[in-house]
Amino acid sequence: MAEKIAQREGVDLEVFVPAATLHDLVVYPKNSIKSHLSEKQSAVVARKIFKTIKSYPRDKIEKVVKAIEEHSFSSGLPCSSEESIILHESDKLESSGAI
Repeated sequence: MAEKIAQREGVDLEVFVPAATLHDLVVYPKNSIKSHLSEKQSAVVARKIFKTIKSYPRDKIEKVVKAIEEHSFSSGLPCSSEESIILHESDKLESSGAI
């Protein structure tokens, strides 16, 4: 569903799809003292993965990482790109049970 929204909005799918796919690489339980670190650590792991993929455009790695860092409404970070906004809103829809 998120990819369909991203397509309709015309965002960079080479950024959005990997960010959406990898945004929950690290997930701590909501009651964990580490839960606020999930987005940041997911972004760190995603960056490491993409640096091993030689064919992935280098200029897009940090855009993917930024979208992952900003996606969570609990992180309090403002969304700085259309990809971040769509991932943020899609994550809210998913967590509410709407998707």
